Amino acid sequence: MTSPDCRSTPVPSSARAPAGSERADHALGRSRGGHAVECGISKLRRHRAVATRHDKVAVRYKATVQIAAINGWS
Repeated sequence: MTSPDCRSTPVPSSARAPAGSERADHALGRSRGGHAVECGISKLRRHRAVATRHDKVAVRYKATVQIAAINGWS
């Protein structure tokens, strides 16, 4: 029988994440910065020009990304 409060139930050692694993980093809150970056990139991808743009000139691509970022703030 399990208790209604899952924080009080012991976790078997086979279900714990090994030290240094991605699950352990997530449990310790180390992946929050990565989540913010992923959300920012997905917001940029909403602009089709940024998502499908393959310019030969890096300056144009960078300018397109900056314009999309400015549009995201407004």
